[in-house]
Amino acid sequence: MNLREKYGIPSNAVITIAGTVGVGKSTMTKALAEALNFRTSFEKVDTNPYLDKFYDDFEKWSFHLQIYF
Repeated sequence: MNLREKYGIPSNAVITIAGTVGVGKSTMTKALAEALNFRTSFEKVDTNPYLDKFYDDFEKWSFHLQIYF
């Protein structure tokens, strides 16, 4: 029996993982998707114009970064 069947997770379920930058959301998403045989969808961060600014000054740019997403 796979984990999806064991826990009664429907095949059309959507699981959303949220958290602050750098806490392991992508790693958790990949592990969970593999365990449950789910597809993944990730935010596109490489085109976010605030990402570099955020890493330079978290306090100043965190709001802008999150709103852009």
